[in-house]
Amino acid sequence: RRCVLCPVQHGPLKRTDDGRWAHVGCMHYIPETCAGDVCLQEPVCGIHEVDPKRWRVPCCVCKSTAGVGMQCDEPGCENAFHIGCAIFADPKAMRGRFFLHTAEQGNKIVHLRYCFVHGGKHRHSVASAS
Repeated sequence: RRCVLCPVQHGPLKRTDDGRWAHVGCMHYIPETCAGDVCLQEPVCGIHEVDPKRWRVPCCVCKSTAGVGMQCDEPGCENAFHIGCAIFADPKAMRGRFFLHTAEQGNKIVHLRYCFVHGGKHRHSVASAS
């Protein structure tokens, strides 16, 4: 089994609505994807709705264009990465940590993604706000 959304070969996988597999983490941080059943976290739906351009974006961690590349949410940053690569990246090798954060904005839940360059800044601002 392999995640259709990233090239990482380990981590928890759930079946997609078209019979493939995807990481739970990838599903949560790619905006077009979601769980058909919120409690079971499967099947992963919406893969066919992912912007086609993101399927060809090189990852700043693994350099591969396989899967979906997500751009850092820091304004002006062009770093893109696979969610799976961000989750399993070695912070020493990357010289920084990625930061994936779920926040409430008004009555909406948003999933924010920051690259290894900007992750520390946002991790500290969230920690100091709590």
